[in-house]
Amino acid sequence: MAEVICYIGNDSPWVRYTVRHVLQRMLGWEVEIITERGSALSAGIPVIVYDTLPIEGCFHIKPNTAEEPLHEERPQDIFFAVGELLSLADEHGTGQRDPHGRISAPKTRNAQRGWLDRPVADEWVLAFAQDLHAQLPGLPPVRRRYRHFATMDVDNGFMFKGRPLWRTLGASVRDILRADLTKLVDRWRTLAGRRPDPYDVYDDLRRITDGNTDRVILNFLVSPRGEFDHAVGLSNPLMRQRVQDVSTWAEVGLHPSYHSSDSIELFAQEHAALQRVVDHTVTISRQHFLRMKLPSTFNELERIGIREDHSIGLADSIGFRAGTCTPFPYFDPVLGRETKLMLHPFALMDSAMCYKMHSTPEAAITASKRMVDAVKRVNGTFIGVWHERFLSDYGAEKGWRRVVEETIRYARP
Repeated sequence: MAEVICYIGNDSPWVRYTVRHVLQRMLGWEVEIITERGSALSAGIPVIVYDTLPIEGCFHIKPNTAEEPLHEERPQDIFFAVGELLSLADEHGTGQRDPHGRISAPKTRNAQRGWLDRPVADEWVLAFAQDLHAQLPGLPPVRRRYRHFATMDVDNGFMFKGRPLWRTLGASVRDILRADLTKLVDRWRTLAGRRPDPYDVYDDLRRITDGNTDRVILNFLVSPRGEFDHAVGLSNPLMRQRVQDVSTWAEVGLHPSYHSSDSIELFAQEHAALQRVVDHTVTISRQHFLRMKLPSTFNELERIGIREDHSIGLADSIGFRAGTCTPFPYFDPVLGRETKLMLHPFALMDSAMCYKMHSTPEAAITASKRMVDAVKRVNGTFIGVWHERFLSDYGAEKGWRRVVEETIRYARP
């Protein structure tokens, strides 16, 4: 049963999408959208009028028909403002890209507006709800709760195990040429079973996340080896066993290969391979290197049965890529339709903090806690992206395990 009615004067799939997202998915109210002005007068429940002309006794929002760029801290047209953020205009545009085809953080609209470290859409919507309650006291309370998802992209599977002998020998020669005798010794001790593989951190993640998260998701890279795809293949019995073990205590997602956004046939091949191993439907995904071409990438993910994508975030900074910490469905602007693919934006990624921002582990912990606090203030969903090499505390990533552990525990619901 509807708890609030929204009359829209200029009906379209996009307007319905933004109205429903703000009122239903962000505020938690059952909403009925009407297009007959007279129906609003006899509704008997709180009514929001989204039209150029107001209706007495209803909350009026005048549409931003000029489609002026966002600049207000508290926009008058909440539906236009939130919709502009969720449109992913930067991704659909032709702006400057990095060598991997991604838009860099400083080039994004939210960075240029100074909003990157804030879930501004959620802040706006909660302020909007206060205004609504002041004028429409019959409205129910806002229904939102803070949630925490810990996600890990399995880019390697193992560091030393599961590799062909020729690769192991070649890597050993490289260790010698680099005078990295510690790594050389560790490599062969691991292969001899005298020490654990540094990247075999699955049980560690299970212990760290236990009681500290609402969901734990591991996304596995399953493509054949390539220049940017280095994971141990599913043909390896030990790797298959790890994936199956993980599926008993966490959710398993797909990590589509580097070139998947260039060749959509790869999505279906890799998806099928992972599903054969776990023996159940896989509906979660995150793009490797966060590479995507919209709308084709998201449309293909939807076609093969993916219902959650976790790629909306930044590879070179922390921050709210789409200005929100509330999951939202992807809207295809070419076909003008709301898809079945729900986008789950993440707030930070370990590799971005380490490799791109050049943060120390101590600075990364401070920044991570700041992002968690920003999400908690609006009762949103905090999602962190972790990788096995950072949890390993080995080699170049030594010291970063503490970042993963402290952030996951601090983000506890």
